[in-house]
Amino acid sequence: MKRFSFYLSFLVFLSSLIISCTNKSKTKLCGDPGPVFLQFYFVDKNDSNLMGKKYFPDSIKLTVQDKSITLTYDHGSMLFDYEILEPYNGSTYLLTLSKTDVDTINLIVSHQYDGECGPYYGVTKLLYNSKSISQVNGNTYKIVKE
Repeated sequence: MKRFSFYLSFLVFLSSLIISCTNKSKTKLCGDPGPVFLQFYFVDKNDSNLMGKKYFPDSIKLTVQDKSITLTYDHGSMLFDYEILEPYNGSTYLLTLSKTDVDTINLIVSHQYDGECGPYYGVTKLLYNSKSISQVNGNTYKIVKE
């Protein structure tokens, strides 16, 4: 009788475990997607990359309302996480490329849709020195410097 009770208890436990695992496999697992980056390249009129030639990552700074925005250098481009900038949406950013070259960026980020794991925000408009800049690919922009 003890053996029967043990086996019955074991079967109940095992079946509840299987049901639990089956239910979890149907739910969407949403982890932290990480930062959403905006990437920009600086090129001359001949489409030659200026990063590391005319502009150097350690001298480039991005600020908005006296807040410094972290920039990351990656294969000849600059990256920054634009989702953390919601409080500054539509503000004018100052991009210091060198001691003598300071430009402005106006970035408009808007809610695009609600996904299974939460809202998605995208760049609606990017103005560089008051000129509209088109995306090259995804969140990548190429800025032609004269």
